[in-house]
This record gives sequence, C-alpha cells and structure tokens, in this order.
Amino acid sequence: MKLKFTLYISLIFSFLYCQMLFSQNTQTVRGKVVDADTEQPLVGATVFIPNESGEVTQGTVSDIDGFFKIEKVSVGRKTFKCSYVGYEDWVAQNVYVTSGKELVLEIALKEAFLQGDTYTVTDKKDKRQAANISSLTSTRAFSVEDVQRYPASINDPGRMAMSFAGVRQANQDNENAMVIRSNSPVGVKWRLEGIDIPNPNHFAHRGSSGGGISALSVNVLGNSDFSTGAFAAEYGDAFAGIVDMKFRKGNNEKQEFRIQAGIVGLDAMAEGPLSKKNGSSYLVNYRYSTLSIFSAMGIQITEPNRSNDFQDLSFNISLPTKGKSYFNLWGLGAYSVEKRYTVKDSTAWERYVDFSSYDFVTQLGLMGLTHTYLIDTKSLLKTTLSASSHQLTWTRDSLDNDFNENPYFDEKLLENRLSLATAYHRKIRNGLKLKTGLQATALNYDLFSEGWDTKAAVWRPTISGKGTTLLLRSYADLNYKPTRKLTLNGGLHLLYLSLNHSAALEPRFAMRYELNAAQSLSLAYGLHSQIQPLGNYFITLTDSETGDITSQPNVDLGLNKAHHVVLSYDHAFLANTRLKLETYYQRLFNVPVTTDPNGTYYALNGYDEFARPIALVNEGTADNYGLDVTIEKFFSNRFFFLVSGSIYNSTYLAPNGQRYNTRYNGLFNTSAMASKEFAFKNGNSLELGGKFLYSGGRRYTPIDTLLSAAAYAEVEDDTQPYTEQISDYMRVDLRIAFRRNKPKYYWMLSFDVQNLTDKRNEQRQTYDPWLNELAWIYNAERIPALSFTVDF
Repeated sequence: MKLKFTLYISLIFSFLYCQMLFSQNTQTVRGKVVDADTEQPLVGATVFIPNESGEVTQGTVSDIDGFFKIEKVSVGRKTFKCSYVGYEDWVAQNVYVTSGKELVLEIALKEAFLQGDTYTVTDKKDKRQAANISSLTSTRAFSVEDVQRYPASINDPGRMAMSFAGVRQANQDNENAMVIRSNSPVGVKWRLEGIDIPNPNHFAHRGSSGGGISALSVNVLGNSDFSTGAFAAEYGDAFAGIVDMKFRKGNNEKQEFRIQAGIVGLDAMAEGPLSKKNGSSYLVNYRYSTLSIFSAMGIQITEPNRSNDFQDLSFNISLPTKGKSYFNLWGLGAYSVEKRYTVKDSTAWERYVDFSSYDFVTQLGLMGLTHTYLIDTKSLLKTTLSASSHQLTWTRDSLDNDFNENPYFDEKLLENRLSLATAYHRKIRNGLKLKTGLQATALNYDLFSEGWDTKAAVWRPTISGKGTTLLLRSYADLNYKPTRKLTLNGGLHLLYLSLNHSAALEPRFAMRYELNAAQSLSLAYGLHSQIQPLGNYFITLTDSETGDITSQPNVDLGLNKAHHVVLSYDHAFLANTRLKLETYYQRLFNVPVTTDPNGTYYALNGYDEFARPIALVNEGTADNYGLDVTIEKFFSNRFFFLVSGSIYNSTYLAPNGQRYNTRYNGLFNTSAMASKEFAFKNGNSLELGGKFLYSGGRRYTPIDTLLSAAAYAEVEDDTQPYTEQISDYMRVDLRIAFRRNKPKYYWMLSFDVQNLTDKRNEQRQTYDPWLNELAWIYNAERIPALSFTVDF
C-alpha cells in the first residue's frame, strides 16, 4: 500500500513537471454592479484591474443596467476593484482568471456612511465579512474557491467548515455532520436561496443535519455565509449554526461546459444563455457516484460486502423581465443508497455484522421559484414558492444458520413541504435599513420505525405518525449606523408550530464598534428556538408483551431553546492578516429529558437518531461556554494560512440532579492549515497545501455487557452517562493541485489525501451480540482522492 502510494505521488509530480511552458492566453471578465441592499443597478461605477503598485492596467464603467465588460484580460491571479460615489469600495483579491471560462463578477456595493456632506469610506480589513450586513458576529463568508482550496474538503462546504474555530466533525471521517460550539448537529439549519430546506446531504442522518457528502455540487454555488452563534433575526428554527447558501447564475452570453471526474463523483455541468435579448440564462449540473462506476467494472473500493451509490441534479434558471423584476427557477434532486450484504458462507462468520445486512436509502427533491421586484431605488420585495420531498428508508435483516432472512428493523421517514416566503428590504435613510419577512410551511409527514424485540420476541413500533402541520416563521430586523464607527442591529423572530401550538418570540441584538481602522469590538445576544426533529413527537410506548401501541406521550413537546451571548475582538495586522477572538456562552433550556426523576437521558446528546422510546418532558438544561481563536492570512502573494483553536466546556443537568458532560464535550479543538501556490507562465500554477487537526475525544457512555447479553443488543449504562472519553483525535491532510490554461480550455488536476499518516482514530465502542464482547470501531484509514476538471 505504501509503495503504491509513493508511486502515485511520483507519477503526479512527473506529469506536472512536463506541463510548465505554454503560450499566453486571455479571457473576458464581465459582470454587474448593484446596490447590496436593494439590488438596483448602479450606472457609471468604475471597475478596474490594478497592478502590484496600484496602477490601473485595465478598466471600464458600468452601463445603464449596471453591466460591465473587460476584454483580453491575461489569465492568472488578478485583483479587481470597483468604486462608486457614496458607496464603500469593493475589492476582490487574487481571483483566478482561466482560459476555459469567462469570469462573471456579481458586485454588490454597500452604502458608505454619510457624515455631514461627506461620505466616509471605511477601510475593510476583514476579507471574510459576512454578506448579510445584519450578521455582526460569529459569521463569515466562504467562496467556492475556499471549498476547493481547503485540503481534503472534497468540494463539500460541511467538511470545509471543520477548519473554522468552534467547529469539529460530529462522528466519523466519512461524514460531514458538524458539531458547532459543543452543540448537537440537530441544531444546524441549511438554507438555499433564502429559504429553509431539508437536510441537503447524501446518506442523510435521521433527525439531524449531516450526511455522507453534500448533494449540492460546488459547481453551482455562489458566495455563501456560515454562522456559529447569535444569529441575525431573519434566521430561525436553529440553535447551533446556519449554512446560508446561494446559487450562482449561469453565463447569459456564452455556452460553457465543465467535466469533473474524481473519486467522489463524475460531474457534468453546462451553462449559457436562453435568450441573449433578455439576458436569461441556465445553469445545470449532474453528478454520479464514481464508486458505482468502479463497482460496475468489478473494481471494489469500499469495504467488502458493502456498496454505495448516489446521484444528484441541481439547476438555476434566471429569467429577467422587461420591468424591474426577475424570476429564478431553481432546484435540487438527489438519490443515495448504501447496502451491506451478508456473508453467505456461515463458516466465515466471525462477527455479528457478517450475517446481518441493511439497505439505507435517501431521496430529496427540491424546487423553488423566486421573484425579485425592485420596487424603487430604496426597496425591494423577494417572494419564493418552494416544494420539497425528503425520504429516508432503512431496513435491516439477518441470516439464520439455514440462510433465511429475518427482518429486525424497518424505518421510513417522509417529509413533504410546501413553503411560501417573502422578504422586504428598505433603505429608510443613510445608515438605517429595515428587513422583514415571513415564511409559512405546510409540512406533511409519514413516519414509522419498527424493530424486533429479541428479549420479548415481539415486533415493536417505536415511531408512528402521519398527518400535516403548519410551521410559521416571521422576523423584523433593523440595522442602524449612527456614527462611522458604531453599527447597531436589532430585531425579533417569531416561531410557531401548529402541531401542538408551541411558539417563541425571540429578541436579537448586536453591535460593532470600530476602535480604529484595524480593530473592532462586537457584542451579540439572541434567544434561539427550534422545533424537535419530527420523529421525537411521535415516539410510541408499547405493551411489554404484545408490542401493541399504548400511548404517544411526546406529541406536546415544546421547542428547544437557547440564550446566546458572544463577545468578539477583531484585529487586522500586517498585510491581509487578522486575529479574531470570540468568547461565548450558551444557556440551553426547554430540552427534552426523561420523566424518570432518577434518570439521566438528555435528548441533545443524540447524533443521528431520534429520541429514545420513552416519555419526555421539556425540563433539560445545559451550559456551553468557550473561547474561539483564529489567526488567518488571507490569500495574497500566492500564500494563505488559517490557524484556529477552541477551548470549551459543555455540561447538562440530568433529571436526577447531577451534572454530566455532554456527548460533545471534548474540551479543546485545533486546526492549522496552509497553502502555497507557485506561478508559471500563462497563469498556470502548482498548489501545495496541508492541514492538521487535533481535538479532544468525544464522550461516550460505557456499555453494560450483562444487560446487552440479555437483550441481545447494545445497552448503555445510563447511570454513568458520558463519563468515558475516546482518545484524542489527530489527522493530517494533504493537497496538491495543478492548473493549466490552453487557448480554448482550462484544466485542473488535484490530489487530496485525507489522513496522510494513516492514523487509526477511535470512532466509537460497540457491542457484538454474537460474540458477547466489546470492540472498537475506528475512523477511516488513509484516503487518496484524485480529481480532474476541464472547463471549455
């Protein structure tokens, strides 16, 4: 294996060495300049390309519709700037211009502060400032290039985010579920085009927010925001984190294509104009699992007796109208299936899993139509109608000695959503802005989970629910800048679930004070609520002997709630480098716990499952507090680094009056990442990068072997919840990428290695009922991921 791996690296470097000398190529750079708050086009904005000394080398001005075009731009890294009277300067540094695809820039300018008769332009040092002006703390923007550049991110925003302070993986290396500031992945919300969406991941976790890999290819994404606490008022139904993603628009002047082949999937993307007269465009991307292709060829890459397959399709169609409005039709379809097969030779059975099998299938369909109306120069109205269907099915069987299949678990979770969302933005005057909106969702559900009770020898349902409920969210958010240095933001968010009439009115407040051009202080507070994962409401209690349903005690469960307080200090020092410190406190309350006064069960210790089949009550509390530190050099001079660290504590109060560690109380989390790009002629480049992760181990509850043997299933010792801790987690990742520009196309070859040192990190302890013994399951070994991309 090691010899093959070394040969793999040698062949890649040999190939790249032969590609260093080429002729000069150019590309067209164009785009649109708009007001960031109202999306009104700005006429006469200056867009230009400066050289290293700041002199203008090429430039133009935007036309009456805000469009601009700069032709014959040499390929390679470029800096683009945009200036307009009354607005903050816009700067995009080190943007990569390729020969295979036009560069289309969406420039949204933020209004400058008016003091007397003079506009004051603030020197923005934070190159990752959130796109949402209401997000003053714990939020950063990320781009597609960030997702692609971070080692071993595999083009997945969830994996990329695990390099940020306060974020770590939830369970295992081959999943992207995030633990944010010690909070369960249950508390993370995904948004797309301004509307809440179901879990957008292949092999999606039940009742959670993560999965195997993002079903949204980065080929269709634009710049997005990632929040880790004290969210702005427009975000709701979440208490841990927000991933706010946006589609980019397709090229409305030229047909372009991309083919991307890698160990994860085979992508085919197309974009271009639908009509050059009205500027309409399309963007579509299809991806199919590479592992499935290898499997069809007889090449087994996954574990023996296991297979997985996925495919997804995403699109965005932009339809401008003659007036001051436009439509966007967008959507996502995803399908994934994982199977484990039994070993047909009983003499080869060594473990319980050898004669057990499962089928795990996830399906997602999502479509939305967004209408944006530019009411006047100071306001806009955005309305979205969307429909989605999300289904998970999971069946498990085992073989007896005569190879007869015996089913022992069956589950189907179906959610259909029809949502209408509207948002109104208004610039009341300079420095004062209002955002308000409403999202109404009709949620139709059909849920059941059943399994074989070995001890009682009966088939026992644990979840059963079917019907429709209404989920309402509304908000009002006011952003006020009374002075050049001070920004205030406040608002209210309302959450209501008609299933049991649970509701919460949540105040939000944030402020930022610019100490000087390089330093700022921020403070934010918010009350955040979230409905329970739907399966928690329909937990069933059954007769101990017959397995018949006797009651559903949790239908009236209230909302999970949390107070967030964040204090942040930001210091820009040296060139393109910053230090960011954030200390936070979260008080979680109203969390479901067992009704047993001597019990220890706390629902948010879960990971990828619904609550236990027991009666619950909203009396659980927990405390999360810590310090996040980030030192980051933004990409400049063809080099960047990101070093982050967190120290924290997370405990909960059990019904028995004792305080325990939560499952995610690892106490510390660190990440260090760096990348260097070497430039050659004609914009070609070689990129070398690495990442180091080191974190405290997750907590776990010891397994009671006597009770497990009696039940012929894993049973934890609930008298000692999360008193044990797995070993510290450590991982090294590597990235090598080479870019080449040809006259009519561009290609990139990248090679990422996850767990370069082949470290065997403990994942969890498990119980084998056949052997009646405990065993450890480990995280993934070294995973090489080769990818080849062509734009033409």
